[in-house]
Amino acid sequence: MLDKNYYSKLLLFGEYSIIKDSMGLVIPYPTFKGSLSFDNKFYDRNSNKEMLSFLSYLKKLKEKGHDLDLNLKEFEFDLKQGMYFDSNIPAGYGLGSSGALTAAIFEKYFQACLDDFSLLELKSFLGFMEGHFHGASSGFDPLLSLLNVPLLYKEDKSLEKINLEFPRSGEGAVFIIDTGKSRRTEPLVNLYKEKLKNKDFEILCQTQLNDITNQCINLLLENNFNELVCTFKKLSAFQYEHFLPMIPPIFKDDWVQGLESDKYYLKLCGAGGGGYLLGITSNFEDFKFFNPDKEVKVVFRF
Repeated sequence: MLDKNYYSKLLLFGEYSIIKDSMGLVIPYPTFKGSLSFDNKFYDRNSNKEMLSFLSYLKKLKEKGHDLDLNLKEFEFDLKQGMYFDSNIPAGYGLGSSGALTAAIFEKYFQACLDDFSLLELKSFLGFMEGHFHGASSGFDPLLSLLNVPLLYKEDKSLEKINLEFPRSGEGAVFIIDTGKSRRTEPLVNLYKEKLKNKDFEILCQTQLNDITNQCINLLLENNFNELVCTFKKLSAFQYEHFLPMIPPIFKDDWVQGLESDKYYLKLCGAGGGGYLLGITSNFEDFKFFNPDKEVKVVFRF
């Protein structure tokens, strides 16, 4: 058994807008995690097979000149000995399942010293690797799993590790809701990029969406939760108007109900289309009372 856990992630703010240089805030989410393992008792043949495919991809990257300084011979040897990724991170849920796996492989087989590289350089290496799973990757998810600290992506495209301590009690809550449906990231991101070809939509995202997203992040960093709830509502309304194809159809009524009742607000958690939705409420007990059938997990109370 290999002991280190690589946690799932939550992109609290910045989905889609980060493509047009808004801020982004991502945090570890230890409820779900994975680790490299040789434990025969729980051997996962599908995981081992998936990593063999990953190995082939990394070999092709190296042949094309993208030498990420990984010990691929040792990786291949370990796979032949039955290594797999023991993970409870649900795939297709926007929680970084492939990012956690990428981080685990990178840290185990990277032959240089991590401290010799900047965050942006590590993000670039990891993005090349995770491209195996999504066609293209920013490297944001695996970097979070690798470092296991909250990361703030700034408008100037710089990255910063931050200390972020959430309140542990209070009537309000930030939470995630399980839509009960997995999804693939790549088609949704491609749809967004296609929409950006409309100049009016591009300007709207670069101005209004970026501004709302940045406000949400700054308010959260300031622990100004009253204002955060109000700004979150603006983000929820914007996404409902302009990102409707990314909202799971069975949750559209719930989305509208939150906006109209002001009891809670929902937003996408990652690319959307399924997986989890992120929500906020000033009264979590009231929210639970009116939504008893929803599978909800609290991220933090305030």
